[in-house]
Amino acid sequence: MNLSDYDALSFDCYGTLIDWEQGLGSILSNVHRAGFAGSARRLDVRFDHILTAEDIGSYKPSARNFETLKKLRAEIGIGEGKLLHVAQSLFHDHLPAKAAGIPTVWINRRYDQPGWGATPEPTAEVSPDWEYPSMAAFAEACYQDQPSQGQPSAVPASGAQPSTESTAIATNTSAR
Repeated sequence: MNLSDYDALSFDCYGTLIDWEQGLGSILSNVHRAGFAGSARRLDVRFDHILTAEDIGSYKPSARNFETLKKLRAEIGIGEGKLLHVAQSLFHDHLPAKAAGIPTVWINRRYDQPGWGATPEPTAEVSPDWEYPSMAAFAEACYQDQPSQGQPSAVPASGAQPSTESTAIATNTSAR
């Protein structure tokens, strides 16, 4: 994985973004605006774009949510194939993201536990591009993703996953 190949990252769970050093551009949330506003205050992060299920009129895993994400990607000048979706749920995020042509990183928090957690089993086979056991492991790999240090290691995707609620875009301004 070479993170510099991407100009933007989208995340399924905005709560993990408070440790991200890049500025945050957008959020796509499976909640309504009032619910997200409370969470955003706790995060103490300013988002340039907020798209909620209330705004879109559907919840993930609807293809409509990822088409809206792709439309926003284009509107803010992120090129085709330059958005990387980082998510937990194979059912809610990876199936529709891959169907929309968006590469993905699976945060497999249940890597050492059986079952699917709080989300349904995926309805079809899906193959995320990379897998990490936590956001911390993914962040570490991103920090190690420097030309002088080589490529971070990721494991092939397999196993179970938990629930998701939101997607945010963090733009990689240094790559543009």
